[in-house]
Amino acid sequence: MKVLMVASEAFPFAKSGGLADVLFSLSSKLVERRQKVTIVIPLYQEVLRHISFEALELFASFEVQMSWRKKRCDVYRLEYKRITYLFIDQESYFMRDKLYGYDDDIERFSFFTMAIKGLIINKNLHFDIIHIHDWHGGMLPLVMRDYEVRKKKFKYVFTIHNIAYQGICAKEKLGDYLNLDDYYFDSGVVRFNGEVNFMKAALVTCDKITTVSLNYAKEILNGKYDYGLQPILKMREKDIVGILNGIDYKYYNPKSDHLLPLNYGLGDFALGKKRAKAEIIKKFGLKDEERPLFAIVTRLTFQKGIELVNDVIPTLVKTGANVIVLGTGEYNLENQLSFLYHEHPEHLYVHIGFDEDEAHLIYAASDFFLMPSLFEPCGIGQLIALRYGALPIVRPVGGLADTVIGYTGLNPNTANGLYIYHYSLSAFESAIGMAFNLYKNKTLFKKLSKNALKARFDWKISANKYLELYRLLVN
Repeated sequence: MKVLMVASEAFPFAKSGGLADVLFSLSSKLVERRQKVTIVIPLYQEVLRHISFEALELFASFEVQMSWRKKRCDVYRLEYKRITYLFIDQESYFMRDKLYGYDDDIERFSFFTMAIKGLIINKNLHFDIIHIHDWHGGMLPLVMRDYEVRKKKFKYVFTIHNIAYQGICAKEKLGDYLNLDDYYFDSGVVRFNGEVNFMKAALVTCDKITTVSLNYAKEILNGKYDYGLQPILKMREKDIVGILNGIDYKYYNPKSDHLLPLNYGLGDFALGKKRAKAEIIKKFGLKDEERPLFAIVTRLTFQKGIELVNDVIPTLVKTGANVIVLGTGEYNLENQLSFLYHEHPEHLYVHIGFDEDEAHLIYAASDFFLMPSLFEPCGIGQLIALRYGALPIVRPVGGLADTVIGYTGLNPNTANGLYIYHYSLSAFESAIGMAFNLYKNKTLFKKLSKNALKARFDWKISANKYLELYRLLVN
């Protein structure tokens, strides 16, 4: 089976969050099952930080017409780990410092969508499944319709990684960017709250819809964290499937991770984590490695509960913890963290940015991993934290409820983390207090850490479920 993955980012070439990891891990598992997988993403500036331009093979060149605009598009190809990567190149749109967050993001990803159509036509490509991830390629089924009238129709799967980001613009942009007639707006196919909505377009036009955890599917169908789209989701309810994300257990493996100072498993994890903590405390100039280490590796956004993190950091430091934050995101949250770092340099380290090597060491060194998310479709950070024996402190929402078992005092044999029961500072501080008590009880803390290490959320099961879904559509 030939599968085209359409996404805005993909590991290892462009990454801002868990989406990139999902694309690579899912694709890898499908390839292991003898499927032919192609991933198409923009050729960002970040891609060329990971690989030289000379390593890319020119695959196609053509012009993309967007209303009155005519822009050249070059497409480059690279084979990596048996996956074909295609990079859409248009310097004015993608050669920038960041992947997202620009005023013209709708125009940029409209070009990306139109370029994929041009690529398919120019190279006469066919795929059994086109799997679109989030809003960025959400208009592809519509812009492909005129081509599909003349050729064989494609089957589309759409995965909601985060329903909060929908791709919204004014009505006139439909024709201006995507060459689509006002009919699609007037008939309601792309219209939502009086504007064009890329995610709604995908929800209406794709053959199947998936979410990245079972609980998140229930939440958005019940109108919780649905960001207004529940009525559309309810119309497609029979076509919605919740499939839990996983992680690559070969890549994230404390037994063989070359980025750790000492590898470890179930039998010797205490020593391995202690060595990692000693190294990171020294590297970041923190004091007292006997303190519990609380860590955050995430996008710094409202969704992730970073406002609560910023509020609780002074309490953590005062109570006797070290804290490490690695991530990038919203400007005001970055500034608040930088200010706190200046205020508490001996017990807080903040790195605004992302470093994959650093992240591995942080996961291995940390005792507790903070994820007080307002909502969380699945979450990757808590899965990696569990893999390295760190206890996630999470709100039991979305995929966090599917993957973390909160300690209650009665479940030491199954618990692998702690719950924050309400989105409030007091509830967060209560969970922090329980974490300190656990840390002091060395026997119990070791037991829960072992539970974390034993947890399994491998991509094998999830990849099989996606493959079943693909086959259902094709057959």
